[in-house]
Amino acid sequence: MPNIFERSLIRIGDGGLTLIIPKSWALAHRLEAGDIVRVKTNRKLTVEPVVIGKWKRKPTSHTEKK
Repeated sequence: MPNIFERSLIRIGDGGLTLIIPKSWALAHRLEAGDIVRVKTNRKLTVEPVVIGKWKRKPTSHTEKK
């Protein structure tokens, strides 16, 4: 059975919203500032870390070609 919690969204700038997760959740999922997460929407909103093999994927520079 999944854990379900309610969190408040914080307004950033002119329209963006930020979801802040507790430190204990970040530690439990080995998340750090700068890590990439995948947000899935399909009647639900799911946030999960992006993992390649055993390693978390780090963001690439905006100047790099994909």
